[in-house]
Amino acid sequence: MKRRIASILPLSAAICLLTLLASTPTLAQRRTTSNTRTTTSKTKVPTTSTTPAKTATATAKAANSTNPGFMSQLEKEIIDEMNLARAEPQAYAGFVEEYRKYYDGNRLTIPGRKKTLVTAEGIPAVDEAINFLRKQKPLPPLAAAKGLCQAAKDHAHDLASKGLSGHRGSDGSMPDARVERYGNWEGSIGETVAYEVNTARLLVIALIIDDGTPTRGHRRNIFDPNYKVAGVSIAETPGSGAATCVVDYVGGFKEKSGAGN
Repeated sequence: MKRRIASILPLSAAICLLTLLASTPTLAQRRTTSNTRTTTSKTKVPTTSTTPAKTATATAKAANSTNPGFMSQLEKEIIDEMNLARAEPQAYAGFVEEYRKYYDGNRLTIPGRKKTLVTAEGIPAVDEAINFLRKQKPLPPLAAAKGLCQAAKDHAHDLASKGLSGHRGSDGSMPDARVERYGNWEGSIGETVAYEVNTARLLVIALIIDDGTPTRGHRRNIFDPNYKVAGVSIAETPGSGAATCVVDYVGGFKEKSGAGN
């Protein structure tokens, strides 16, 4: 089993990445459960295109239409937003171009937010992301899986409630072990952890720009054609107003009967 880990402080979120490649097609599973509620920010990034975005959003919603009950609205929007970027990368480049206007060198000031962020790479990273999107081929949407969302919830709650960071849980668990509580995964598995969450668009744009991460591993998670299924969870840190978002990706996933019920 191979691992790839990176940590960064990008545009609008602190993000941490871990990817595992399975040495066997399928792993065993265990169980636990958790639940979360989320809040959303009113900060928005203007868009420059409507027709392609509506088409891609419809595709994303269709992919998740059978399982709306196990995700909050914002969690579902994050899945939809990643699928929008996957389905219409050229249109999504227009959203990132609009976002570029909020930069002054490496300083980023998002409308509606008082604090100016100092990024590691600044505008060059944004331009590199735009060029990537312009060349990226469309990909099928990620399907949302209840078991993956439950695994993400376990970790998001653990980090938020205990003030932790990273991919290792307080019980010593890593992403593969948490996912195996709820089902069998195949191919490869990856995890992204963000410690500041605004809108789905701001989060996904930050992941695509991936400021400060030379490998662009968070972007690669979104656009990896080997990933077919994903789960998202957001948990608030008690008393702070901050939130932790966990996204788990796998090549394939089969729910464990009765897990988390």
